[in-house]
Amino acid sequence: MRGIPAEDPSCIHNIDELERRVEEIGFLPLFAGDVSGFSVEEQAGFGKGGEKNSEGTLTSLEMETYLVCRDFRQRKNKRGQSYGWAIAVLATPEHIFGRELVTAAYSEEPKDSLQKIVDRVKEFYPEAAEKAILKLAGSSGTRTAVKKEQQS
Repeated sequence: MRGIPAEDPSCIHNIDELERRVEEIGFLPLFAGDVSGFSVEEQAGFGKGGEKNSEGTLTSLEMETYLVCRDFRQRKNKRGQSYGWAIAVLATPEHIFGRELVTAAYSEEPKDSLQKIVDRVKEFYPEAAEKAILKLAGSSGTRTAVKKEQQS
C-alpha cells in the first residue's frame, strides 16, 4: 500500500482531506511503520513509485501549523527494546486544542500573535533576549518597530 496511486479514492490529495483523515483517526504517524498504509507518507501517495519530497511537504504543513507534533513514538524490536530515532505522530491543532480555540485565533493580527509568542517564551525564559526570541519565531523584527511606535 506504500505510495497510494493518485487515482485511488483513499489517497489524500490536499490539506483538507488530510485534516479529515486525522480527525477521523485522531492521529497519523508521519512515516511508514508497523501498520502498512497507516502513515501520512503512505496515505498522501508518497513512497516507492509515488510522489517525491514527502519530508518537504510535511515540513511545510508543520511550519504553517496545519499539522503539529502530538507525540513521538519509539520503535521497538521483537524483544520489545527501543531502537532508532523516535517517530513523530502528527495531528491537526484542532484535534489537540479544540476547534473553538483554534478558530478564535483566525481573526487575530499577526503582530498580536507574535507578541503572545514573545510573552510566553519570556515567561519560561526571562533571561532570553527579545532579538533571539524574534529570530526563533522567524520574525524579521517588525514587531519591535510596531511596539515602539505604539509606545510613542
